[in-house]
Amino acid sequence: MGKKSSKCCICGESKKLSFEHIPPKSTGNSNPIKGYDIRYMLLNGRSNLKDTEGLSLHYKFNRGVGDYTLCKACNEYMGSHYVEQYACFIQGFIRMLNSFENPITSKTIITITENKGVKALAFFKQVIAMFCSLTGDMADCKYFLLDKDSNDFNINKYRLCMVVVPNKDSNGWRTTTGWGTRYLFHDDNSGNVSQRFAAYLQYPVGFLLYRVDDSAKSYVGCDITQLSQCKFDDTPNFGMNIPCIDVDTVLPEILKG
Repeated sequence: MGKKSSKCCICGESKKLSFEHIPPKSTGNSNPIKGYDIRYMLLNGRSNLKDTEGLSLHYKFNRGVGDYTLCKACNEYMGSHYVEQYACFIQGFIRMLNSFENPITSKTIITITENKGVKALAFFKQVIAMFCSLTGDMADCKYFLLDKDSNDFNINKYRLCMVVVPNKDSNGWRTTTGWGTRYLFHDDNSGNVSQRFAAYLQYPVGFLLYRVDDSAKSYVGCDITQLSQCKFDDTPNFGMNIPCIDVDTVLPEILKG
């Protein structure tokens, strides 16, 4: 990882790239952390974190998670319009998790009935910008991201879902670099289907971006795709029921289908 001169993952232009923190540095992403690539774990048949020791299947970030993926102009545009709203949501979500008296498990559903004034579209666009950096293959989101007021997000191609990552001591960042594939097997012989997805999983929330044009039509997590259709200054109550995931494995059970 770490190209300093290539194509920007948002505008697509060949420019000197700046370091993009994923998630934004303002959410606390500035300390050393170990990363795990779910896609490579799938290819190597590994799922438990302990199974990665001694293998080149994880890597360490010394100044927070990120890479050289965006040009200076795109990085600054995201920072000026979207990052603050994303950070506000994350900080509020952490406060909410800390207020719970009972332990949170993989069977817990977190219900949100208000969003404390977060601009929904800006929050959504920051997540999509992160996936542009992770996949390097979302050129059709360029104008959606570079016009803060645009609602031109292809809801017929992508589905964005959110999950809760409740364990702040999970000691790792799980993601796909590129698109991974999950296979859904049916016992009734109705046919097996595959589904491409990209994942970003780190305390306190994670996101799963699915390709709608694949054969599978089931999506794990709370579907937040419709936030892409809000007006930029709208601060609607999300009204979400968000499932929690087990982070003891690189490939949580929630992704296995």
